[in-house]
Amino acid sequence: MDITTCSFSGHREIFRIHAESLPRLLSDIVDTLIESGVSRFCSGGAVGFDLLAAGVVLEKKAQGADVSLSMILPCPEQAKSWPTEEKALYDKTLSLADEVIYTSEHYHRFCMHIRNQRLVDESDILLCYLEKESGGTANTARYAARKKKKIINLADLL
Repeated sequence: MDITTCSFSGHREIFRIHAESLPRLLSDIVDTLIESGVSRFCSGGAVGFDLLAAGVVLEKKAQGADVSLSMILPCPEQAKSWPTEEKALYDKTLSLADEVIYTSEHYHRFCMHIRNQRLVDESDILLCYLEKESGGTANTARYAARKKKKIINLADLL
C-alpha cells in the first residue's frame, strides 16, 4: 500500500521548552513525508499543534509542493467561543484548505472523539505531538496503534 495521507494530532498547549524547536522539526518532517510520497495532510483544527501543523502544510503548498490539506473537524461550532486571534487563524486556515469535513452536525460530548478516529481512519501515518499519557492526543495515538498505523511522535524527537 502506498503511504499517501498523514494526519496530525497534538496538544492544544505547546510546552514552552518546545516553542522554538517544534515548528522547525515539524516543517522538516513534513518535507520528508512529502519527499516520500505523502500528498494529503489532515488536521483536526484545534488550537495549538493542529493549527500549527495545518499552517506548515499551507506554507509548503504556497511554496509549490503538490499537497492538499483536509480539515476534519468535530462540528461547525468548534471555534465559536475562541478568542478573536485564534478564531481568525482558524477561519483563515479553513478558507485555504482544500477540503473541510465535519464529523458531526452539532457539538455533543463525543464529537471530538469521533473526529479523532476519523483522522486516524483516513490516514496512513499519524504525526503527533504527544507529551501526556491522558487526553485526546493520547487516545488518538492509542487508536492509531490499534489500527496498525505508523506513528511519529515529535515529542520523542525534540
